[in-house]
Amino acid sequence: IAPAHLEAFGAMEGIAAAKAEIFESVPPPRSAVLPADSEFLSQLEAAARAAGVGRILTAGQREDASICLHALVHGQDGHAVATIATPGGTLESRFPAFSVPILANALIVLALLQAARL
Repeated sequence: IAPAHLEAFGAMEGIAAAKAEIFESVPPPRSAVLPADSEFLSQLEAAARAAGVGRILTAGQREDASICLHALVHGQDGHAVATIATPGGTLESRFPAFSVPILANALIVLALLQAARL
């Protein structure tokens, strides 16, 4: 959730509400992955529950996230080594670059796999 098109929505909360409309079209078995570190997490979670989403996973750096980035180390070779906690245990993964967006996307992918029970 970012301030893109802020003029159309009036406030960031309006953007969050517009994004939350997607939960209304989530097909069974209704699962959602939410950004644990978003200031709008509570709003998104409430919208998902109101739309009938039964399984909600979160991904981010918050300790209570379903998929949590616990540690990130900058390797000597320029790679990033991440320690990630999942419901199935802790894993360590190596990334080709020390990039927050890449790591955030990786956490979301792990949460999506968890939601699909893969």
